[in-house]
This record gives sequence, structure tokens and C-alpha cells, in this order.
Amino acid sequence: MLSNIFHLLWIINAMSIMAYGASIFTSKNLNLYNTIIKNTSTTNAYFRPTWIDVNLSAVDSNVRLLKEYIGEKVHLMAVVKGNGYGHGMLEIAEASISAGATWLGVASLDEALAVRSKFSHDIPILVLGYVAPQYLSLTSQLRITVTAISLEWVQEAARIAQQPFEFHLKIDTGLNRLGLTTIDEVEVVMKMVSLNPNLNCTGVFT
Repeated sequence: MLSNIFHLLWIINAMSIMAYGASIFTSKNLNLYNTIIKNTSTTNAYFRPTWIDVNLSAVDSNVRLLKEYIGEKVHLMAVVKGNGYGHGMLEIAEASISAGATWLGVASLDEALAVRSKFSHDIPILVLGYVAPQYLSLTSQLRITVTAISLEWVQEAARIAQQPFEFHLKIDTGLNRLGLTTIDEVEVVMKMVSLNPNLNCTGVFT
């Protein structure tokens, strides 16, 4: 019932119907909702032909400008997660690498595998989101760096890893979504790294 109410809210908003307070949940509106759902079929939907033109020369120019600013000794990561923020993951990645980016950042292991199929192992890839520790052998083979999202994640990874793997340590600085939250947790991880040759921490980010 709750999900139906939320669905109703979206429908009413889409129809530009202004409703306030409890009046939105009247039987009349619920009947309207049921009628709309009953008569709606995505197979009969009509869509306008829409597209986006991405100027890859602008991407090239922006990357080169950033590289010029930070210098050759500093790495530049092009984050292409979410299909390149809707601009085309592989296309933006290729344009960025050609212009001088040295890393690629993605959100998931699926995205990392898609990018790796396009680029050689010379280009390091960082998965910014969660990767299950059981896939660490795969990420090591494909030179995909993963993110240590919590102390518990590092402990589990250390327990099951059969070979060295690279990870970047994520620190939670206020978003409260992923990352270590205290100095004590960071110190525990660093101690584990010093004792376990399979744990190779190569970066830190927030």
C-alpha cells in the first residue's frame, strides 16, 4: 500500500495536480490511480527522438588543460562512472586517455570489466564503489584497483585473499555512506597492511 501511495504521488506530480495534506489519499484519487495504471502500457508508449551530441574535442581540451595545470608528475583520473555521466563511458574514457589522463575511475566491477575490455593493463582502473572480496583474484589479474570501504571489508578481504591485491582506502569525511570513520580504524588497517603481504594500499581518498 505504501509503495502505491508513493507511485500515486509521482503520477499526480507528473499531471501537475497540486494537492496538500491528507486530501491526496482520498478514495477518488486512489480510483484515479488505479485507472491510470490499468490503462497504461509501456509497449504503447511513444517517445520523441532525442539524442545528445558530445564534443570530444572539448573533453580533449579540458583534460590537456588540467594536465598542464597539475604537471606531468601528478596522475589525473578520468571518472567515467554511470556511463560517463550519461556521455558514453568508453568514448569519454578513450578521449581522456588520449589527452593525457593516466587513470580511469568507475563505480562498479561491471563497469571496470567493460573498460578493461577496451584498454590495456597499462591503464590502471579504480572501482570507487563496493567490490565483493571474493572477486579480488579477478581484479588483481586485470589490474583493477578496488576500494576499501570499511574496516570490516579489509578484514574480510585479508581473510580470503589468495594473492596480493591493490586497494585505495576510502575515508568518510561527512557523507556517511562509505569509508572509514575514525583514526583508530585507519591505524588498524595500516597495521594489517604492514603484516599481510596480500594487502597493498596504494592510495587514500574521501
